[in-house]
Amino acid sequence: MIQNRFSICIPTHRNDFRFFNAVSSALDQNYPKDLFEICILYNGGATPQDQRGDQIKVVKEGLGPSAAKNMVLDMGRNDWLILLDSDDAIIPSALSIYNDTINNYPDLVLGLELAAVNII
Repeated sequence: MIQNRFSICIPTHRNDFRFFNAVSSALDQNYPKDLFEICILYNGGATPQDQRGDQIKVVKEGLGPSAAKNMVLDMGRNDWLILLDSDDAIIPSALSIYNDTINNYPDLVLGLELAAVNII
């Protein structure tokens, strides 16, 4: 079975408990840590401090909401991009479920609540 690589992309303009919950839920995946990254586009105030090493890329910009989403998706360097709003959370098995679904249904277009998009 193929182990797909994912980029979890989080655009945000907040630095509050909901944002840190979103980042924590992304970090808490039960998927191999070397097969996913977290990209954060911070759109205001002070840059978030909880960066936990090379797995998280943080960029600070002053953009509108739509431009911020487009830019954070451009930051992702893996084949599969997951857009996670900063006030949402992702379940710990999400990447494993996405990986299994991609492998079992290669022609399926994924459009789940936490949208997974293959950018070619």
